[in-house]
Amino acid sequence: MSKTFRLSIPIFLVFFLLGLFSNPSFAKDAQEAKPEIRPASLKKLSYSVADPDQIAAAPGGLMLLRYIAACALRPDQELTATVEGKKYTFPGKLGLAPEWLGAPLSKSGQRWVSACLMAHVNYFGVHVPISVRAAHPNIQATYEPDELKNYPVREAAFYGNLFAPGEELAYVCRAYKNKEESEYLKLRVCSEETDKPPFTRCEFVSTGVCDAVDPSQYEKICQGGDGEQGYFKQCRGGGKQYEEVITVFVQKK
Repeated sequence: MSKTFRLSIPIFLVFFLLGLFSNPSFAKDAQEAKPEIRPASLKKLSYSVADPDQIAAAPGGLMLLRYIAACALRPDQELTATVEGKKYTFPGKLGLAPEWLGAPLSKSGQRWVSACLMAHVNYFGVHVPISVRAAHPNIQATYEPDELKNYPVREAAFYGNLFAPGEELAYVCRAYKNKEESEYLKLRVCSEETDKPPFTRCEFVSTGVCDAVDPSQYEKICQGGDGEQGYFKQCRGGGKQYEEVITVFVQKK
């Protein structure tokens, strides 16, 4: 039997995520939406909390809860919300922060959920199949048969903390890649820098090429990137190192 829980989410995060996501389905190959709110603007929003019923009642709120549940919870857990007397249930999937079932998110849990949500943003609002990989046993347990083989092209790594106001919230580094490797990369542009650095087209903060050397630290932006799974880990952003990193891969096309 699935376990249900109630959770509290900073209201500024609700505003941010409702700006990011507008498509009603979630999976590894989630339908995704163009972001509307710049992370820096979240500093102007109040830090209070919202429960699932409040979120569900907002435009796009049901879809947002679907993303949150799928990122944070295990398959044997679920999130519930009630809107105008109708109950909605959102199953878990990746299990990045299952402790949210009965306690506030730890900082590590906040970062894992943040990385997962960022990885599923699409600037164009189009469906792109993706594989999400990380140094997290629960993610590795969800790999489909032949997923590593079928999704060989590395796009970018996502990390940060969307739950913490007053800091740069969303970081992304791009893999060193040739867009000719996959047509899908042309539809995944959240790591592409704009003429307003360091912000990318999805208003994330670019930290450069994941395995390049950070000239200010004389260290690589991220460690890892080798091995069969090819994910990055221990990525740097804003003077901090993040252990909670999700790397996205796409199919060849």
